[in-house]
Amino acid sequence: MHLNPESLSFALLISDLGSIARAANILGMKQATLSRKLTALESRVGVRLFDRSTRGAVPTVSGAGFLNQARRIVADLDTLLTSSRAAASGEEGKLGIGFSTSLAAGGMRALILELIQTLPGVQLSGFERGRRRLSQALYAGTIDFAVLSGDLVLEAMTRKALWAERIMIALPQDHPLLAKESAVNNG
Repeated sequence: MHLNPESLSFALLISDLGSIARAANILGMKQATLSRKLTALESRVGVRLFDRSTRGAVPTVSGAGFLNQARRIVADLDTLLTSSRAAASGEEGKLGIGFSTSLAAGGMRALILELIQTLPGVQLSGFERGRRRLSQALYAGTIDFAVLSGDLVLEAMTRKALWAERIMIALPQDHPLLAKESAVNNG
């Protein structure tokens, strides 16, 4: 037996309004058309859902039980469609982020905070490992992306610059490496 979700919604509207005529008016269709759709639904279900009279439509005992279940099904379908659309647009779901300890502060922290604020429906999970383990996790699909420092070439992966962050070193004024300033600036 195939039930059309639209038919369930029609039956629920009739139940809520207590009238086929008022439901048809809201739906922008003729009362006779909606009445035929209701009769077809009752035929598929094998149960008379409403007692009809000139005063309106009242659910039968069997109809009331059916309509309660139908209300849950329609709500679940709405939730399914909403969450599927949100997941497809990236507004909901899970996102695995890989990073190394050296990147756990600064720009990485700002990125994570921005993701949390921008995408509240997305569940973030962090994977803090070394470069080799992060590349393995990418290939295995354990994480969605990895934030890596330096020039790392991974086959079948695309690299994008995420942010520019100058990394400085501090040395005593008389340190021997200061004599090699050109190597530090060019390297």
